[in-house]
Amino acid sequence: MIPCTLYYATNRHHEGDDARPTRYGPNFSEDGHENLRFGYVTVQAEAGKIRKFLKAKVDGLGRGDGNGLAGYFKGLAQDAGQRRREVNTELPNTWRMR
Repeated sequence: MIPCTLYYATNRHHEGDDARPTRYGPNFSEDGHENLRFGYVTVQAEAGKIRKFLKAKVDGLGRGDGNGLAGYFKGLAQDAGQRRREVNTELPNTWRMR
Protein backbone atom coordinates (compact mmCIF):
# COMPACT_ATOMS: atom_id res chain seq x y z
CA MET A 1 0.00 0.00 0.00
CA ILE A 2 1.20 3.48 -0.81
CA PRO A 3 -0.15 6.82 0.44
CA CYS A 4 -1.74 8.96 -2.26
CA THR A 5 -2.79 12.53 -1.51
CA LEU A 6 -5.68 13.76 -3.65
CA TYR A 7 -6.33 17.51 -3.89
CA TYR A 8 -9.75 18.85 -4.80
CA ALA A 9 -11.84 21.96 -5.31
CA THR A 10 -15.60 21.72 -4.82
CA ASN A 11 -18.72 23.80 -4.62
CA ARG A 12 -20.83 20.83 -3.55
CA HIS A 13 -23.21 21.26 -0.63
CA HIS A 14 -21.28 20.54 2.55
CA GLU A 15 -22.47 18.46 5.47
CA GLY A 16 -21.61 19.40 9.03
CA ASP A 17 -20.37 22.71 10.38
CA ASP A 18 -19.90 25.47 7.80
CA ALA A 19 -16.32 26.16 8.94
CA ARG A 20 -15.35 22.47 9.20
CA PRO A 21 -17.51 20.27 6.98
CA THR A 22 -17.37 16.53 7.51
CA ARG A 23 -18.07 15.67 3.86
CA TYR A 24 -19.64 16.99 0.65
CA GLY A 25 -22.92 15.77 -0.81
CA PRO A 26 -23.94 15.05 -4.42
CA ASN A 27 -25.69 18.40 -4.98
CA PHE A 28 -24.20 21.83 -5.69
CA SER A 29 -24.15 24.36 -2.86
CA GLU A 30 -27.09 26.76 -2.80
CA ASP A 31 -24.63 29.53 -1.86
CA GLY A 32 -23.19 29.50 -5.36
CA HIS A 33 -19.55 30.11 -6.17
CA GLU A 34 -19.02 31.90 -2.83
CA ASN A 35 -18.91 28.43 -1.27
CA LEU A 36 -15.98 27.18 -3.36
CA ARG A 37 -13.73 25.11 -1.09
CA PHE A 38 -10.33 23.50 -1.47
CA GLY A 39 -9.07 20.48 0.37
CA TYR A 40 -7.25 17.20 0.26
CA VAL A 41 -7.56 13.63 1.40
CA THR A 42 -4.84 11.00 1.78
CA VAL A 43 -5.73 7.39 0.99
CA GLN A 44 -3.79 4.11 1.03
CA ALA A 45 -3.80 2.59 -2.45
CA GLU A 46 -2.45 -0.61 -3.95
CA ALA A 47 0.49 0.08 -6.26
CA GLY A 48 -0.47 -2.86 -8.49
CA LYS A 49 -3.96 -1.47 -9.10
CA ILE A 50 -2.60 1.97 -9.93
CA ARG A 51 -0.10 0.40 -12.34
CA LYS A 52 -2.94 -1.57 -13.98
CA PHE A 53 -4.94 1.62 -14.66
CA LEU A 54 -1.87 3.43 -15.99
CA LYS A 55 -1.00 0.59 -18.39
CA ALA A 56 -4.57 -0.09 -19.59
CA LYS A 57 -5.29 0.57 -23.26
CA VAL A 58 -8.35 2.74 -23.83
CA ASP A 59 -10.04 2.52 -27.24
CA GLY A 60 -9.17 5.54 -29.36
CA LEU A 61 -7.23 7.25 -26.57
CA GLY A 62 -4.10 5.17 -26.16
CA ARG A 63 -2.66 4.05 -22.87
CA GLY A 64 -3.89 5.04 -19.38
CA ASP A 65 -7.37 4.69 -17.90
CA GLY A 66 -7.81 7.97 -16.01
CA ASN A 67 -11.53 7.42 -15.48
CA GLY A 68 -10.93 4.00 -13.98
CA LEU A 69 -8.17 5.36 -11.72
CA ALA A 70 -10.42 8.24 -10.59
CA GLY A 71 -13.16 5.72 -9.77
CA TYR A 72 -10.71 3.63 -7.75
CA PHE A 73 -9.55 6.67 -5.78
CA LYS A 74 -13.15 7.81 -5.28
CA GLY A 75 -13.98 4.48 -3.66
CA LEU A 76 -10.98 4.80 -1.34
CA ALA A 77 -11.79 8.40 -0.42
CA GLN A 78 -15.46 7.86 0.47
CA ASP A 79 -14.79 7.32 4.18
CA ALA A 80 -11.36 8.90 4.50
CA GLY A 81 -10.91 12.04 6.59
CA GLN A 82 -10.76 15.24 4.58
CA ARG A 83 -8.81 18.37 5.43
CA ARG A 84 -9.89 21.73 4.20
CA ARG A 85 -7.48 24.33 2.85
CA GLU A 86 -8.08 28.04 2.55
CA VAL A 87 -6.25 30.57 0.43
CA ASN A 88 -4.32 32.98 2.64
CA THR A 89 -5.40 36.39 1.35
CA GLU A 90 -2.58 38.15 3.23
CA LEU A 91 0.18 36.38 1.30
CA PRO A 92 -0.48 35.97 -2.44
CA ASN A 93 -0.15 32.48 -3.92
CA THR A 94 0.34 30.70 -0.59
CA TRP A 95 -1.77 28.26 1.39
CA ARG A 96 -2.66 28.22 5.04
CA MET A 97 -3.71 25.05 6.82
CA ARG A 98 -6.91 25.15 8.81
